[in-house]
Amino acid sequence: MEKTVKSLYYNEKCNPIFLKYHLRKSDIKAIYSIIGDVFFHEEFQRRLTDEFPHHGNITVGEHIMEVTVVTYILIKKYNLNVNMEYALLIAMLHDMYTRPWQNTGIKKKSFLHKHGFVHPIPAALNTCKLYEHLFKTPDGKIDIFKSRVILDGIIHHMFILPVASLDDSLENKFEIDNYETIKEINPELLAIIYESCQRCKIDKLEVSLCPSMYPEGNVVSVADKYVSVHQLENLESTIALLGFSNPNVGKKDNDKRQNSLESIKLNFIRRILPYIIKIGEVVKDNQLCLKRGK
Repeated sequence: MEKTVKSLYYNEKCNPIFLKYHLRKSDIKAIYSIIGDVFFHEEFQRRLTDEFPHHGNITVGEHIMEVTVVTYILIKKYNLNVNMEYALLIAMLHDMYTRPWQNTGIKKKSFLHKHGFVHPIPAALNTCKLYEHLFKTPDGKIDIFKSRVILDGIIHHMFILPVASLDDSLENKFEIDNYETIKEINPELLAIIYESCQRCKIDKLEVSLCPSMYPEGNVVSVADKYVSVHQLENLESTIALLGFSNPNVGKKDNDKRQNSLESIKLNFIRRILPYIIKIGEVVKDNQLCLKRGK
């Protein structure tokens, strides 16, 4: 195990992330003990290559790893009452979509069929196909609760953006890249995906608009937004418009500008983390979305 941890620690893609967040080797070992099956799978390794670019100059795999690390830190720092295993698996699988979204040349029929509103579904389908063993109990049965937590977290990680309300109509009306995968995955897992996509459905738009029902998914949603803000400095003005900072501070001075950006990111996570977790608690306690989705 120590050799594996060391190889992870010095991985050219992961090492900068671990160092950036000052992770100890014990932290890396703890993270790897949960994510190892996903991380070393050939499909995840592909997403660490230039075949899968993400925002800026990083790969999808690097983005996923950073979201996973931030999720781990949030749970530890705020002593959150969530299942660490489930949360880190959601983080590792939330962007396991099939095709890089940049410059594909594919024109979608609807704005709501574009990557931002649809990609959680290909990620959930790929997760079920590639990592079905993660959802099984020792006797080989599907662990329904664990499956719901993880898949619901993946599907709704983009909240406050909606996600396409996939159903069992057997028609690829949302132009999902890996739609044929539905024929290959466990029917119990597919039913959970359908159920999750139908919660809080806005019928006219055919989208589901709600956070995850579970705190694990909500923590990953926050981590994903924090990391995206961190990776995209041009979001500075957008976040500022939400009241988190002044976009005009430090523009001429790079050091001041960086300090301003750090302040934006810290204020962002401090304000939005309790908010999203609280929304998730309300949804879970009152089952509001489930009632609307029936």
